[in-house]
Amino acid sequence: MSGLQIDVLGPLRIGRNGTAVTVPGAKPRALLVTLAAAQGFVVSTDQALDALWPAKRPRSALNTLQSYVAVLRRTLEPGRAPGERGSILVREGSGYALRLPVGALDAEEFTRLATRANRQLQAGEAGSAASGSAEALALWRGRPFQDAPDHVDLIAAEVARLHELHVTLLEDRFAAAIVLGQHASVAGELAQHCRDHPLRERGWELLALARYRDGRQADALASLREARRRLAGELGVDPGPRLRELEARILAHDEALFPTDITAGPNGTASHNVPLSLDRTIGRQTEADWLRTMLARYRLTTVTGPGGVGKTRLALDVARTRDDPDGPWVVDVGRLTSGSLLAPAIGRILGLFGANTTEQLTDVLRQRHFLLVLDGCEHLGEAVAELVAALLRRCAGLRVLVTSREPLRVPGEGLLEVRPLRADDDAVELFLDRAGAGTHGWNVRPEDRSVVTRICRRLDGLPLAIELAAARAAALPLPEIEQRLDDRFTLLRDGNRGGEHRHESLWSTLDWSYSMLSASERSLFAALSVFEGGFDTRAVAAVAGPERSAVAATVDLAALVAKSCVVRVRDEEAGPAGDRYGLLDTVRAFASAQLSGAAAASVRARHRAWVEDLTATAERRMVSFDAADSIARLSVERANCRAALASASTDDDPGRALRIVASLGFYWYRTGAIEEGTGSLQQALRFPDRAPEALPRALLFLAGLHYLAGDLRAGLGGLDAAAVAARAVDDRLTLIRATCYRAHFGVLAGENPAEMAAVARRAVAWAERSAPQWVAAEALSALGHVDRLGGDPATALDRLTRAQRLAEECGHDWAAGSAAWAAVKAALDLGRSTRALRLITEQVVAQEIAGDWTSWLVMVHTAAGALAASGRAEDGAMLLGAVTAIGARLGFDPARMDPIDAPRIERLVTDGCTPEVAAAARAAGTELTRTQVRDLLLQAV
Repeated sequence: MSGLQIDVLGPLRIGRNGTAVTVPGAKPRALLVTLAAAQGFVVSTDQALDALWPAKRPRSALNTLQSYVAVLRRTLEPGRAPGERGSILVREGSGYALRLPVGALDAEEFTRLATRANRQLQAGEAGSAASGSAEALALWRGRPFQDAPDHVDLIAAEVARLHELHVTLLEDRFAAAIVLGQHASVAGELAQHCRDHPLRERGWELLALARYRDGRQADALASLREARRRLAGELGVDPGPRLRELEARILAHDEALFPTDITAGPNGTASHNVPLSLDRTIGRQTEADWLRTMLARYRLTTVTGPGGVGKTRLALDVARTRDDPDGPWVVDVGRLTSGSLLAPAIGRILGLFGANTTEQLTDVLRQRHFLLVLDGCEHLGEAVAELVAALLRRCAGLRVLVTSREPLRVPGEGLLEVRPLRADDDAVELFLDRAGAGTHGWNVRPEDRSVVTRICRRLDGLPLAIELAAARAAALPLPEIEQRLDDRFTLLRDGNRGGEHRHESLWSTLDWSYSMLSASERSLFAALSVFEGGFDTRAVAAVAGPERSAVAATVDLAALVAKSCVVRVRDEEAGPAGDRYGLLDTVRAFASAQLSGAAAASVRARHRAWVEDLTATAERRMVSFDAADSIARLSVERANCRAALASASTDDDPGRALRIVASLGFYWYRTGAIEEGTGSLQQALRFPDRAPEALPRALLFLAGLHYLAGDLRAGLGGLDAAAVAARAVDDRLTLIRATCYRAHFGVLAGENPAEMAAVARRAVAWAERSAPQWVAAEALSALGHVDRLGGDPATALDRLTRAQRLAEECGHDWAAGSAAWAAVKAALDLGRSTRALRLITEQVVAQEIAGDWTSWLVMVHTAAGALAASGRAEDGAMLLGAVTAIGARLGFDPARMDPIDAPRIERLVTDGCTPEVAAAARAAGTELTRTQVRDLLLQAV
């Protein structure tokens, strides 16, 4: 295994100790790169056969596959004795896996270097980022996996991921160069980059900044105009807020543009999340003034009105003008499918990762002063009413603004009904504004104004209906628009109470808009109704159907955006290239109605297949350098994952549901989504025989969530069940993980430490013999935990240090942090307080850069003990005060995660200073910011 190197960033290239190695035959090479793309996970026999023979398998396909495996084993392990179990290409369960040492696959090394460069850029280390990005780019030789079959989803996902990473890395290199004052030298490369990737706004932003810093203001503005032209021409959208802000700052000669660097995004916590408005609001000044008055008078105000009347716009316009000390914050309730998800959704928007219940929310929000906007609540009215009433009873500084089609009927509720626009005044202005914005050079003649007035009257003055009609002015004369309204109106009721005419008019407008789409656009429009919470172009291609290529799907999507049937949104969690799209709620309901029973089932099945592929890819990347991006992607697609699980239940597809939850398990664990993860896993585990290959992982992560909830006995039972299931399907990786964590949980639950150490050592031996390095790092870390809890901190410290190094080498940041945390405690056990303080300070800084604030709090809590052990108990007390205050704001108490050692940390602090000093220091610590916490620790090292 020593000296083996496999390169897939371009044509396949294999080397051993610097000597080229050849794999004979196209199909064996295709099999090799397919296995490499799985990153150590098992590729089933069926997947391998489909990859090699997509159209029709020969009768001898299975035997031929086995012969190809033999060819690869002879190539990769020439010294292996006949009959000896392979250590690189291994047989597991129903398939094969490629187990390569760290650094042996160029795609993984490229990911590691690119991720490191991005983090250095975010941390302000531009010089390191520049050299690191150059090192990574040197590995790129061309299209990844050129020898792989194009039709394999696994390969396609990896190619897409690597291409996206490559483009982002290029932009990171440009950004670092600009920070280093090399703007003139990279401006030419940036111009070519923007020509190659005209829809990436970050590239245009960097180009404009480089030219401006080079003293070329006119060229910088020209770059931004070109970006606007390309985005409008190809997607029918306007530039995002960052480009618009940069243009304004360049025009104003903002001096701050010169020292400012552009990175992938901030690491700090936002003070609000109210989105910017992309166009002007017309005809709502009176309502806005009334709403401000009502917000000052009532602690709960509900804005009511029919769908499409502009409730959300009015609420956001008013929220945008507020200067609340701790907000305001907006929660899109319309995305939620159950009242049980309401409190967790609010907690997550506010950054309260540990607040998943109404009680936890009220405990955290008591001391905050801000406006909370709950948008689109009509489908969860009872649940919203109960939660809002509970919050307002206990949180004196909270005000709530709700948008809904009906009142909440909570005591003290102020009501503001938003009515349609005046057809002869504001509605006409809205039509003319939107029609003029969507059509260059469009002008209305005096005689046409009366036609517009009649159109707006027939649309009942509803803003959404008017905007849809105005979008047609680019293609149709106004009299024809009016005539079509006469022809197309039918009284279609949407099931709302009372059958309000405004709803019927809106439905008619949607039906009319739908009738103007091409057959291909109609088909895609209907299919898009399957998405919850938005989608990107990759998702669109996945659900569009096998008869439509990805390019054709993108073209139809652009047409739907241009025709106002689909809206483009910017989801900052998805990163610089995170352009997303969505359907307005009413439009989505209309689109869904266009699907027949069989067609709807087919679309839902394709959506589930896309979610399964998405989650499986994220699970593989969660233990690599791409972990942060994978977590962010799953967070963005959370609503779609929920929708897929719901449709799996409706359509009797429990096998796919089990595979999806097994892939989501580690995500739920890392993000603390205990209730959602436990419920989803238990639901899917009712049918264990429908996806036996996924069963072990599902049981493993369910056990982990029980542990997070403090139920060690349930966790132990789950691990035992996971081990049994893993043996049944020969899932060695899950068996190793279940075994090592069984030992860790067992010691925490009071079982014999010596017996548990033997169990953990067995897992380590298995991992070192036949598992990827990330599994070996987890197993060794678990053994270190067991050794320390069993009373052998010296051995534990040695093992934990090695486990941390192994995890860092392969990019498994979670395992590295877990090992480092236990190593700090072992060092304290041994009286090595200086080493403990240095280790924990490194982790506090690392978690701050990563933006993992729950882990950051755990590390700071332990750092308080390290400071006290170093003779700085007063500073330790200050950190405990900071943990209490910051943890309260986040809804997370690290002591719950550390039941054995947390009391010890408290004792170290209280024993090191007088009660009066400790109390004063804790009080002072509640005022510390995160930056001040970090600085305090850095000064102490």
